[in-house]
Amino acid sequence: MKTLKNILILIVLLTGLNNRISAQYEGNENGNNSKVEKQKDDNEEDNAKRSDVIKKSLDKKKGILMGDTIYYLGQANCLYIVEKKFLGSTIQATCKALNGKEAFWLNAKSNDYLPANDPNRRYYEIVFVGSNAQIHYRGTQNALIKDIAKYNLFVNGVFNPESERKFCMMTNSNSINTGGVVYNNNVQMNNNNPYGKTERNRNGMIDVQSNQIIQDFKTIGSFNQSKQALNGTIQNEITFYLPNGTMIARCTAYGATSHDFTVITTLDNRSAQINTGMITEAQDLARYLVNNGYM
Repeated sequence: MKTLKNILILIVLLTGLNNRISAQYEGNENGNNSKVEKQKDDNEEDNAKRSDVIKKSLDKKKGILMGDTIYYLGQANCLYIVEKKFLGSTIQATCKALNGKEAFWLNAKSNDYLPANDPNRRYYEIVFVGSNAQIHYRGTQNALIKDIAKYNLFVNGVFNPESERKFCMMTNSNSINTGGVVYNNNVQMNNNNPYGKTERNRNGMIDVQSNQIIQDFKTIGSFNQSKQALNGTIQNEITFYLPNGTMIARCTAYGATSHDFTVITTLDNRSAQINTGMITEAQDLARYLVNNGYM
């Protein structure tokens, strides 16, 4: 009788254990199915977002970043890998061709000697891998993404070195080191205009738009401006270029509030002292260069 009782107890225990195992298996199976369904939903959502970004990059003809890829004109343009972030802002990044070959490195920098509200205080230091050219890019990450596409730094997913110089010259940047890139210029030299000055009405008003010098509705040159602490004071330097990239003048003032510039023209190595307005520095210096035949 005792043996029969023990057998019945054992049967009951084994039945309960079997039920628990079955329930656990069904639970795991349901959980796995839920994970698969969630992954499927996430993939569909990512694909929908990617399709939307591709369409916008084509419709608006601008570069758009999604994940680690920049899209432009409806297709992947290049890779933009964020290496380090702080409080949501990019501190370090690497821009690569679609095959993974590095094009340039980026580091966020700050000139602590300038006031907090000075637009030149924060910038991106960009170093091009192949040429070692270096610029200080003044603008947001979104602006940089648009400029990468706008100036065709990548063509068919491959870095385009012929666009590097234009990117450095035409964006809101200061050229720190021009690097060792050789640029092909297939335009024949005009013996009557060997330095590539723009033909236009030289009596027209001189205007400044971004870093471009405009006269007679034509771009006649560009400039880069940088401010940095040097020997206990602030050095304000503005460098002027012709549209073909020839540097024509380097203008320097010392002191946080000084607008007395020493202008050295590279064609003849002459020096002149020019006083400018507080907010018309580039315009006043460009007027001097135009009036004296350098631009």
